[in-house]
Formats: sequence, C-alpha cells, structure tokens
Amino acid sequence: MNATRALDRFVRRFDWTTLDLAYLRKWTVIGIIIGVLSGLLVIVAYEAIRIFSSFFLSDIVRYIQPNPEDVANLTSNYTLYVLKPWLIPIILGLVGLVIGILSTKLSTALGKNGIDEISDEFHNKKNQFSLKISSLRTFSNILAVGSGTSGGIEDSLAHTGSTLASIIGRVFKLNDEEIRIAITAGTGSAIGGILRLPFGGAIFSLEFLYRRDFIVKSLFPVFLASITSYIVSGIILNWPSFLYLPHEFIAKTSLQSLAAYGVIAAIIGIIGIGYVRTVHFFQKHFESINIPLYFKPALGGLIIGIFAIGFPEILGTGYGWLQLGTVGNYQIFPLWIMFPVILMKIFATSVSNAS
Repeated sequence: MNATRALDRFVRRFDWTTLDLAYLRKWTVIGIIIGVLSGLLVIVAYEAIRIFSSFFLSDIVRYIQPNPEDVANLTSNYTLYVLKPWLIPIILGLVGLVIGILSTKLSTALGKNGIDEISDEFHNKKNQFSLKISSLRTFSNILAVGSGTSGGIEDSLAHTGSTLASIIGRVFKLNDEEIRIAITAGTGSAIGGILRLPFGGAIFSLEFLYRRDFIVKSLFPVFLASITSYIVSGIILNWPSFLYLPHEFIAKTSLQSLAAYGVIAAIIGIIGIGYVRTVHFFQKHFESINIPLYFKPALGGLIIGIFAIGFPEILGTGYGWLQLGTVGNYQIFPLWIMFPVILMKIFATSVSNAS
C-alpha cells in the first residue's frame, strides 16, 4: 500500500496535464523577469571583475593575463611577465582583510557556501535569503576574484540569483512549491549566464536541487529564465567567449575518441574527489588556527599571493590560460608547465575557499 502511494506521488510529479495555458502565461512572465534580473546581475559581475582585475593586476602589479576573448589575438611575442610580483601577496592579503572585516562586522553568513545555502533553503525553508547579505557576498567574491584570488563567482551569483527569484516569487504570491521552482530558475539562470551555458545552468540547477526526481512544471520556467539571462547578458557584453574550440580541431567522433573521453572523465572524477578533500583539509586547519576570524581571509590571501609569485597563472579564474590550453597554444602555455599549474590551482582555490 505504501509502495503504491509512493509510486502515485512519483507519477504525479511527471503529470503533463497540469501544464495548461494559465501555467504557461504565468511562468512565461515570471521566467523572463527572473532571467532578465539574472542577466543584469551577470553583466554587473562581469564588468566589476574586469575593472578590479585591470586595477589590481594590470595597473598595480603589471601582470597582463590572457583573457579567453583575447587568446585568438595573442602572438608568440606574448611573454608571461610580472613587473612587481612582490605586491601580489600584499594586495591579496589586504583584500582578504577587507573581506574578513565585512564578514565579521556585517554578517558571518558572507563566508558560508552559497550553493549549500540554496539547497538548505530549497529543502528546509530556513529563510536564509537576504538581498543585503547576498549582495555583500557577491561583492566580496567579485573583489576577491578581481584582485587575483583563485576561484570563481558562480557560487555567490547563484545565491543572489536565487534570492532575487524568491523575492519575485513573493511579489507574485506564489505558493511554496512554486517558490522552489523560482529558486531553481534563479540558480540556473545566474550560472548559465556567467558561464555562457544556458542549458548547462538549467540542467545543473534541476539536477542539484531536485536530487532524485524533478517536477515537470519546473522545466519550462528554468530553461526560459536561463536562456533569457544568456541573451540579455550576451547582447550587452557582446557575447564574450568563455571557452571555444576552433573548427579545425573538431574531428569525427570515433570509438577510440569516445573511449579516450571516458578515461578523461574518470581522471577528472578522481581529481574532483581530491579537490574536495583538499578543501576540507584546509578548512579544518583554518578553523583550528587561533587568530581573530577577520584575519583568516587575509592569511589565505597572503598564502595564495606568495605561491602566485612563482605561478601567476593561478591568479583569478584562470580561464584565459585554460583557453590557451584548449586551442593548443603550447608556445605561450607549454605542456610541461600545465601540470604544476593544475596542482597549484587546486591548492590555491582550496585555500581560498577554506579561508
């Protein structure tokens, strides 16, 4: 009997008969609004990182890092050179101190994992969505990455996108289930917009938040919001490339290539496990350090800055260097340096997250 009821509840989640005209009309409006807000959020974040990066790294440190959109125009004359490397740990340490003060004086929630909070809110309704806290977290994340701290901004943008979506849900007086759909749309549209992967962002949010199953009613608004965010941010930012593959590198898929992709996927999975454990390792050590809380981000920035003197490739998101490897520009980014950079990038991002 219990199994029958469970099966019935499961089937109802995939009931297409609930997708009527009123549903389409309502979620078309809400989905587009969420997508537009996420797209504008992506634009602000993208431009802010560019401004901070230009100020801290280009103007002060005199480090000209390759950006994904500039890789095609780089020539063999480009040389990795940092005029004032000794300033890197100083800048990252000071930026870490600013973030630490913001976290301790305004809200310790700034230092929490945004994706975890989205999941907690989605499943447990802990009322952790605050536009003020979410905005401060995004600003801190943008400042950190823009100044050179290793990492990305997807986590904080996803949290802010979800916060905006939950506010839209309350404005439209949605019920609890519909607000969860809006939260999913906000998560997917923010990630899809910043990574320029609208379908990937939508699928990630559905898979991440719904765990074992999903509601069919969430598909349309989530995909619509993510695509809208991608279009809005792309039009304003002139469709900047994230990663691209030249046509001449595209080969016909064969059984051998599929097998190679499988091996690569297994290796990446193992590396992913190692990365997560590395983050947990450093988290335990930073938690055990007996110093004021606001000094811990400063210490993390200082450590990353010291190692970045020898490996400036680990600064920021590193997408430009990844793009160089993707197009096979081994003159600028030789194979022998890639593997040490991979290890150092895992170390630097782990320290960044942990601190």
